[in-house]
Amino acid sequence: MNMSAGEQLVHSTIRITCILDGDKISTGTGFFFNFCDDGNVCVPAIVTNKHVIAGAQRGILRFSVRGEDDNRIPQQHYDVAIENFEQACVKHPSNNIDLCLLPIAKIVNDAYKIGIKLFYVALSKDLIPNTEQLQSLEPIEDVVMVGYPDGIWDEQNNRPIVRKGITATHPGIKFNGANEFMLDIACFNGSSGSPAFIYNQGSYPTKNGITIGSRLLFIGIVYAVAQHRVAGEIGFYPMPTVNSMQPVPITDIPNNLALAIMAEELLEFEKVFENAGGEKQ
Repeated sequence: MNMSAGEQLVHSTIRITCILDGDKISTGTGFFFNFCDDGNVCVPAIVTNKHVIAGAQRGILRFSVRGEDDNRIPQQHYDVAIENFEQACVKHPSNNIDLCLLPIAKIVNDAYKIGIKLFYVALSKDLIPNTEQLQSLEPIEDVVMVGYPDGIWDEQNNRPIVRKGITATHPGIKFNGANEFMLDIACFNGSSGSPAFIYNQGSYPTKNGITIGSRLLFIGIVYAVAQHRVAGEIGFYPMPTVNSMQPVPITDIPNNLALAIMAEELLEFEKVFENAGGEKQ
């Protein structure tokens, strides 16, 4: 399997469909991440926002399928239904951090037992910038976000939507004291849980001038967007998931400013696994 960085990012996300009370349906974004990875074993999981899975009685996940050559088989999919979806997810230990995860080792193993190899690209903590890397960043950096805005996706090919913007605040400086920063990017319902990256190809600017080469840093997870209320009030609100069965009146106007949780918060989940003494799968 030989993929460019861009192709890997496109295959790092998954569309999450939630069945709520009364058979209402909503959608959001999740991404694959390997926790506690020591090179031999790890805890593979799908990460999203807590509010994406809130109240979900069932979750439906559509995976792509891997061929014998380890490449993705075009237009071949495998759907998995998770009962009691919200309860199946592990929530971030801090009530103020809108993150949760679903361990998927059993899903992968169960599929393999029936002759299906799942295809996805998992992000890892190696992509999360350290303190030195964050300090080297400029306040204005090019960013890309991968997900399913307004529930839009390439259903036939099981591929997400990629959007581009810039950092609106420095990704290494806590916005208003919280472990988050702001992006200037078109962001809509369904984008909740989208990973955001600094992704440069060929060259990129630094404080010392132009550097030749490519750069990929996983900087955050989008969870909220600034919106104008009809009354004129401006505030930050968790992005609603997309409800495909019930029309929603347009009462909020996004102004393309999104809040992203710093990617380093994912490392708190590793502490949860270690404290629980959970087995790596």
